[in-house]
Amino acid sequence: MVVDCDVHQGDGTAEIFRNDPSVFTLSMHCGDNFPFGFTAKSLSYLGKDKSDLDIAIPMGTGDETYMRLLRRHLPQVIHKFKPDLLLYIGGIDVWEGDGLGKLKITEAGIFERDLYVVELAMRMGVPIGCMIGGGYDQNREALAYRHSLVHRAAIQVWNQLKRR
Repeated sequence: MVVDCDVHQGDGTAEIFRNDPSVFTLSMHCGDNFPFGFTAKSLSYLGKDKSDLDIAIPMGTGDETYMRLLRRHLPQVIHKFKPDLLLYIGGIDVWEGDGLGKLKITEAGIFERDLYVVELAMRMGVPIGCMIGGGYDQNREALAYRHSLVHRAAIQVWNQLKRR
């Protein structure tokens, strides 16, 4: 299973696994962002690939609504599909200050999202691999910090498991 929480729709992943029923693809992205609405004739094919579940989020969505949608869909999909492995793309271009993001997710919201996905996978007995993605910020230190959030969340979950 691939869970892609980058601000841009996971069209590449959807294309790669489109005819493979052993892989479920979920993309949670800004519905008003690339590749949708891309009109250049040479790239008119963009935006036509569909994930098994595309959750198109309205432009300007903040932490609360974002998390409500994630909590509504992800547990059901994991329960129904029963994946052997969850590959998680924790895109940080959802951050409120990202020049290409169009969403209003705070750094705290990114961490909450990442922590939720890792905790949910572990609670449901699904091994998880976490990857960074996106992020268009000229401040490289701030960008690196946001990229570290998914790993900080994984470390927190790991430390909780070790104490049990």
